[in-house]
Amino acid sequence: YAGVYKLGVNADNEIIYTNPNTGETYRGDFTAYGLAEKTVYHPKDSSGKLELKKGLDLLVEFLGAPGDRDNLEFEFTAGGRYTGLIPGRDQDKLGFGVIYSKNGNAYSDAYATTHGYGLGGETTLELDYQVNPMAWFSLQFDSQYIIDPGGDDHRSGIMVLGLRTIFRL
Repeated sequence: YAGVYKLGVNADNEIIYTNPNTGETYRGDFTAYGLAEKTVYHPKDSSGKLELKKGLDLLVEFLGAPGDRDNLEFEFTAGGRYTGLIPGRDQDKLGFGVIYSKNGNAYSDAYATTHGYGLGGETTLELDYQVNPMAWFSLQFDSQYIIDPGGDDHRSGIMVLGLRTIFRL
């Protein structure tokens, strides 16, 4: 099955950052990332032939940056999408995922000076369903539950509901 794989680094040696807690100055910044997205399953039709427009795709993604100068130190994403799960709805997509985002140390320390405690990471659980009633139009219903919003374990979880429309011209 086909897949998409990416590795990369973005760097900027000109940026200068001063840590608000220590006063320490840093020159340069970077972000490193990796992504793997792959189809892992296609169902077979009644004649035993693979249905290539249906199936399960999985995704894993990682992003990292220096925690001493970036708000986000790292983020990890894992999820999947199944196309054609419901009989007769061959183009509809069911998606699911989990995202963990860890705040950078400098950001967490700065927060601690005003709130008395630092920040950790937040976890987002997501479930969505995309209905494709016409070739040129789709509706995507999305729900997310965010645990420790903003990395603050003193806050209650948040439920986010959304609706997206897609027009293909």
